Amino acid sequence: HAMYRKPTTVVVGTTSYYHCGNTWYTQTSSQGEVTYVVVSAPSGAELTKIDNPKTITANGKTYYVSNHTYYERIQRDGKYIYVVVDPPLLVEVSDIPDGAVKILVNGKTYYQYDKIFYEEVSTSGKTIYKIVEAPYS
Repeated sequence: HAMYRKPTTVVVGTTSYYHCGNTWYTQTSSQGEVTYVVVSAPSGAELTKIDNPKTITANGKTYYVSNHTYYERIQRDGKYIYVVVDPPLLVEVSDIPDGAVKILVNGKTYYQYDKIFYEEVSTSGKTIYKIVEAPYS
């Protein structure tokens, strides 16, 4: 992915992340060259707006989902802020991120996208995915 428009810099802890379009990056250095690596959205990152969020309710909380990233909305100084959170477990989704990798653990198939794991579930002839805990520790 090339960053064509100016990315938004978001600092979480001591790490700077760059948010451009729907993609998150972090900076790395290799042999003196600076490069950017695609990463999943860092928990705790705050944005003032997100693209076309859909809302879901899980465990009594409302989540805003945009491009497979989960946010909680808070209000600060009269403005809404979207905070990246870990996705709630056992939520069912209709699709998984393009970069998800198929893995096999103890004979069972999972799809992994960075630190999120999905299990394929077939229901009424449709395939859906459930967010699950990491199948190994």
